[in-house]
Amino acid sequence: MTIFNWDDSYSVGLASIDYQHKRLVSMINRLDEAVSTGSDETALRTILKGLYEYTFYHFSTEEELMRAAGPVIGNHYRSHKAAHDAFTGKIRPLAENAPLDSTTLNSALLGYLVDWLAKHILGVDKEMARLMATIEIARDDEVSLDIDRLQAGANATERNLLGALHESELRFRSLADSAPMLIWIGDQSNNRVFFNKTWQNITGLNVQQLQQGAWQECLHQEDLAPYRQALAAALARHGELRHEFRIRRADGEYRWYLESAIPRPSRHGEFIGFIGSAMDITERKAAEQILLDARDRLEREVELRTAQLREANVRLEREKAEQLALNRKLQDTKDQLLQSEKMASIGQLAAGVAHEINNPIGYVKSNINSLQDYVKTLLQIIDQYEASTSGTSLPGIDQFKQRADYAFVRDDIITLLEESQEGVTRVKQIVQDLKDFSHIDQAEWKSADINRGLESTLNIAANEIKYKAEVIRDFGEIPAIECLPQQLNQVFMNLLVNAAQSIDERGTITVRTRPTTDGIAIEIADTGHGIPPEQLTRIFDPFFTTKPIGEGTGLGLSLAYGIINKHQGRIEVQSQVGHGTTFRITLPSRPPVDAPAATAPATSQ
Repeated sequence: MTIFNWDDSYSVGLASIDYQHKRLVSMINRLDEAVSTGSDETALRTILKGLYEYTFYHFSTEEELMRAAGPVIGNHYRSHKAAHDAFTGKIRPLAENAPLDSTTLNSALLGYLVDWLAKHILGVDKEMARLMATIEIARDDEVSLDIDRLQAGANATERNLLGALHESELRFRSLADSAPMLIWIGDQSNNRVFFNKTWQNITGLNVQQLQQGAWQECLHQEDLAPYRQALAAALARHGELRHEFRIRRADGEYRWYLESAIPRPSRHGEFIGFIGSAMDITERKAAEQILLDARDRLEREVELRTAQLREANVRLEREKAEQLALNRKLQDTKDQLLQSEKMASIGQLAAGVAHEINNPIGYVKSNINSLQDYVKTLLQIIDQYEASTSGTSLPGIDQFKQRADYAFVRDDIITLLEESQEGVTRVKQIVQDLKDFSHIDQAEWKSADINRGLESTLNIAANEIKYKAEVIRDFGEIPAIECLPQQLNQVFMNLLVNAAQSIDERGTITVRTRPTTDGIAIEIADTGHGIPPEQLTRIFDPFFTTKPIGEGTGLGLSLAYGIINKHQGRIEVQSQVGHGTTFRITLPSRPPVDAPAATAPATSQ
């Protein structure tokens, strides 16, 4: 015994709608049978839930047909939809969470279902079919109306065709519901009219909630606005959509999905909405993130290693530069040492020569002194003899004296002896100066008179200077200073010889000394050709020379700078091309102990 019997009077002339009506009738009869047999709550809720979902699907089908018909049946669409909403509102609580038993589902409720469905079919549904029959509508070859069929029944061929189309729709629905991806269909107004079961299973929302827009609440807050913008852009151009976003599942977990949507055209090629599907790509995104993290980590490691290599290269370059500088310094020191050893060897040779010369010069000087005394004595004897023979004629002696030019010899012999004495004294002084100058290897600090050292050096360099310049001595009253005298003499020698060599023809060299607040100052100025500005800053560099190849080692001024620096002094140079050069040396009276090295030499034009 069934509570609702179907007959042809309920047919509205639309095969798909009639088929769905029959399904609803069958589901109501099944519910009545379950209530009559006292089925438990689980069985009753399963039947009710299926009835609710299928009713919602059926109502969606009718509403889509009415929307496709356009504004001509707009008033009917609104009242028809209101009736649908009222019915779903009645049974939705029972399908979701209301307590269920045979008492709750009494005959009055079942009677309401049967009465409402019968009146709805015979009333608003048939009115819908009648209105749609007055206009021409085609919805993907799914709907075809025949006014005669409303009065006398559908043509068998048409019914079979509509039935086949509906069967295709059911196959699509079954396929969509079984697909492990989110599938939806939207209309041209961006309203979504279909969601497959995967949507419900993933989000925990029912079909009605999804169609009312609750699906948007499941999108991650950060992804919702970009997704809406992308969807609106695709809708505006009727183009494809491809977008990634996160969806919150019913258990609260967010999963990544890649959605693809394509335009859905009508039979006439008009845009009527989208059909879209979204695939879970969470594992792929996780793998991508792992790859990105690995790439970032690798890039950081590469950057770190690159920075380390760059730092190592910089350190190696610095060490290389330091090594080269050290090698140059060692080479300079070696060359200076060789030069010092050469000078020391020359000094030793000069000292030896001076010593060997000094002995014979000593007795030559002594003999000349004795000879002067002897000559004076002999001349006195001769004078006495002439006085005693005055007035006596001695023809032989007088003739001899005339032949020997005795008067001239008597006067000249004294002069010769005096000049010889002076020459011997000068040689002795030169030998002494040579001995003093030759001791450049001595490192004994002692108090010395710099004026005397300059004078000694001038004597040694006299032969180099006398053909080029006149020496002007302007020695001031200066105190003795603690120094290495022989090394300072070498500095003076280098400066004096350079000054002489800078004078092309004839000029002057001025040697000036003055006291300072804490020591003395020495200036050696020449009227030579001067030093060009581009060379002025390099004259103290080892091996730099302005002389022709083979005429200078380039170590003289470098050694001079080192010696002055050792004395904690300062050497400065001023030069003007065509006018000459002045070297100024300042030395402290007593160099401070462990004092820092002097600054680089000052140069000016």
